[in-house]
Amino acid sequence: MKKVLPEPDRSKMADSIIAEYFQNTNHRTIMLTGFDEQLRRRQELVEIIDRMEAEKKQVEQKLKIYLGDAEIAENEKFMVSWKSVSSNRIDTEKLKTEEPETYKKYLKSTQYRRLSVQAA
Repeated sequence: MKKVLPEPDRSKMADSIIAEYFQNTNHRTIMLTGFDEQLRRRQELVEIIDRMEAEKKQVEQKLKIYLGDAEIAENEKFMVSWKSVSSNRIDTEKLKTEEPETYKKYLKSTQYRRLSVQAA
């Protein structure tokens, strides 16, 4: 039974199916045709998102300065919290150095294809 590719619909499911269908590469290069306008728009979107992320970061920094050592600030429309969070993680570099066999035993390798877009 032949696999049917989904229409690009922005869903995670479509991403997953496309990635699975084309998980292997044959290392060839093909001519890119018919995408100039879409790639120009993609670049515009990247630039807009970058500006918006920078503006968001600035608002967050202002909020942190306002909160100071308080955990929560609230009004009738918003509640903002800036709480301490603890996290425990494996120090993989130390494990690799001190217990290389254990490191290798639990090492999980994954493979995927990364899409990269650059202007020529």
